[in-house]
Amino acid sequence: MMLTLVVAGVVIGCSSEPAAPTTTPVPVVPVVPQIVPVSQFLTQANPNNCIDCYLADADLIGANLSEADLTRAILFGAILVNANLRRAKLIHSDLRKANLQDSDLRGAYLIFANLRKTDLRGANLQNAVLRGADLYGVRSNGADLTGADLVGASVRSEDLEGAILCNTILPWAIENRNCP
Repeated sequence: MMLTLVVAGVVIGCSSEPAAPTTTPVPVVPVVPQIVPVSQFLTQANPNNCIDCYLADADLIGANLSEADLTRAILFGAILVNANLRRAKLIHSDLRKANLQDSDLRGAYLIFANLRKTDLRGANLQNAVLRGADLYGVRSNGADLTGADLVGASVRSEDLEGAILCNTILPWAIENRNCP
């Protein structure tokens, strides 16, 4: 079926036939994580750049990763007790079941990070950005989230039980609980 419309001497046509595709499909190339042995990562002159790294179950106790770029890093089950992750970029990183007890994450960027069932007890997350992060089932007793930004995060109030929440921006309100 063809519809023709003449407006001011210009012919405009419309057809019910499907149009031919006008775009060329672009192949999607999956990002393969770079498998880096922990010993090699930590002995680098500057172990601050490990984008797309695979560090699952890594022993990083007390590691100095201040300002490290660990974007999209897989740190599933990693042990980061007492680690210095100040201002680190952990954007889209997988930290499920990681142990971050007593770690320094002040000013860290954990945007869209997966922190399900992560141990954050005693961790310092002051002014950390956790926008869109998944925090279901975290252990946060004694964690300091003063000034942290959790807009759009997946978190329940009970996940933050015992945490210090002073001027903390949660998905539902600005919270002031357990403030010193």
